[in-house]
Amino acid sequence: MGCLCKFEGSNPHNWSEVYNMGIGMSNSEKKSTKNSEIFQAANCAVDKITKTQDEIKTKLRELQDVMKEQQKNVDALKSTQDQVKDHFDKLDGDKYECDRCPTQQGYQCGANCDCTSCKENRHLKEQLEKLKSESAKKDQEHTKQKQMDGSEIKKLKGKVEKNEREIQNLRDDVEKQRTEKNEIKSKNIALENEKRRLLEENSKNKQQIQRQSDHIAQMEKELHQAKQQKVGVSLYCGSQATLTDASAELSHMLCSHWEALGIEAKVDKCEDPRTHPPSSPLIVLCMNASRLGTDVSNAIHNIRCDHSVAVVILHHKEIHALPSQQSEKLLVGGQYRDLGAIVDIAFLKSKGMYPCDMNEHALNKLTTFISYFIKKG
Repeated sequence: MGCLCKFEGSNPHNWSEVYNMGIGMSNSEKKSTKNSEIFQAANCAVDKITKTQDEIKTKLRELQDVMKEQQKNVDALKSTQDQVKDHFDKLDGDKYECDRCPTQQGYQCGANCDCTSCKENRHLKEQLEKLKSESAKKDQEHTKQKQMDGSEIKKLKGKVEKNEREIQNLRDDVEKQRTEKNEIKSKNIALENEKRRLLEENSKNKQQIQRQSDHIAQMEKELHQAKQQKVGVSLYCGSQATLTDASAELSHMLCSHWEALGIEAKVDKCEDPRTHPPSSPLIVLCMNASRLGTDVSNAIHNIRCDHSVAVVILHHKEIHALPSQQSEKLLVGGQYRDLGAIVDIAFLKSKGMYPCDMNEHALNKLTTFISYFIKKG
């Protein structure tokens, strides 16, 4: 808020300027709207009081001029009265002789004397009485007017004093409102600074939160990768065309089943099972075409049989013709004891590996087999 002029002197004409100076308010200072309304009301009140006081002073000057004029008239009458009184006092003190009366006899003029001096004296006395009457009347009027003017002046002075008190109160209100507005402005500045600081801090916090979120996402990704179960499986099917078709379908079926279990499995075709390391699983496909023992023996010929090798026996039969007994119970030779698993799967060229209990059991058994080779991450 602009600075108000100093409250020097008592000239009320300057107050309309005082209220119009530097008390404008910013639109952003919503809290000072009420103060602005008070300033406007005070401005109107000062203007009204100033106008009334000007009228009172004008009337007071007019009354003073009238009183001065009346005083001049009274003084002039008193001066004339004093002159006439002095003249008659001189006449009363002198003894003069009438022109009709013999001087030598020493007679003085009587009451009904018609001489020039007596006539002048009587005329002067009449004028004196008239002047005395007018003077007394003027004195009464002057006294009455003086009393009225004194009462009016007293009332006007009372109004002036009241107006002065109201102006002083308005000065105090303006000073109070200006102080409050300055306080509000200081608080607004402090709040703006605090808001700016909080916005900067909020921006920094958002950036930090974003960095933390990115870090957490990266950690979650790494954790997911670390928790991911991975395994590499080799599949050997020999050179038979039927086994080649079956190996492709078996690979797809195993990967889909293991993916649902959260196992990231990669099935690769094995060209030479003799070079396969025992640290990873090897699945050997075998077609049950004649005798079970002969077919399995031919399939694992020249393969080191240990816990890393599983034999999958394909039964090319309809569901009603499938064997009722599991192959692992029929293969009791020493060369089969070290195998990791012996699994039966139902397979038809026209249907592929069709849904049945044998195939369901085969998936679970192969999953158990590769679980010993799963690596974390």
